[in-house]
Amino acid sequence: MGVRQGDPLSPKLFSAILESLFRNLEWDKVGININGRQLNHLRFADDLVIISDNAKTLQTMLQQLTEASKIVGLSMNKSKTKIMTNRETIMIQIGGDAIEYVDHYVYLGQIISFNDQMDLEIERRVSSAWKRFWSLKEILKSKDFPIVAKKKVFNLCILPCVTYGCETWALSQKHLLKLRTCQRGMERSMVGVTLRHRKRAEEIRSTTKVEDIIKKIRQLKWRWTGHMTRDSRLKWTKIITEWQPRDGKRKRGRPTKRWADDIKIIGGTTWTRRANNRKEWKQLEEAYVSQDTLITKNGSYDALD
Repeated sequence: MGVRQGDPLSPKLFSAILESLFRNLEWDKVGININGRQLNHLRFADDLVIISDNAKTLQTMLQQLTEASKIVGLSMNKSKTKIMTNRETIMIQIGGDAIEYVDHYVYLGQIISFNDQMDLEIERRVSSAWKRFWSLKEILKSKDFPIVAKKKVFNLCILPCVTYGCETWALSQKHLLKLRTCQRGMERSMVGVTLRHRKRAEEIRSTTKVEDIIKKIRQLKWRWTGHMTRDSRLKWTKIITEWQPRDGKRKRGRPTKRWADDIKIIGGTTWTRRANNRKEWKQLEEAYVSQDTLITKNGSYDALD
């Protein structure tokens, strides 16, 4: 499936056709039950995700979607279609061709995975940021450009490579340290020093005056959380945020970091109620953004929780 590139009308026509197609599929009783509602698919333009609680039903759903697509002149790209599962793998086919199972998949620019999702995503973000940094080395490493210009380039071109989609992240101490290490390396490169110079991080930051990556990530997440909570429309983002699965079992060992864990540190267990108060939520933002992100007097970063 796809839209014609460069045609301003194509995306709208495609979305209208796809909306009609899915309404006729009658999938009201398939998918995953979330607070009494069935989540069976997600779609953004021609990027689709089909969700099922078992392989047999998924096979039926894919077959129905394939047949319905043919009627309106659409077809699925089998080479780009992948399956992820946290259960046993059972062969699923489209038109006689078996669909490949994968451990992770990049959807709308972010890695989706049942295991180590944040580890993989942070690795991608750091790699992407460094590639962008080196593509702009004529500016960022040049002695001819003033630090003010470098600061603007860093904030406008490098930071977005790291922060894209950060509103959905659940970062652990390991992830935060990796992001900080990345930024510190870039800042040293911008001012032309190495670790051997033993310059304090505080001193380098006072020169570059760039935005702090961790603070920016937390600011974006906090503000998006407020907008999402106050939105009166019924959206899956809000439904899933409030969802408390009852039929699942937690694995042994230390619990995986959850999206709302760091929100609760500042907002408390009643954070959703506090987020509905725009003024109060704004007042709490500084406490959330600044927690454990300052550079200490000896030049190293504060310890993380």
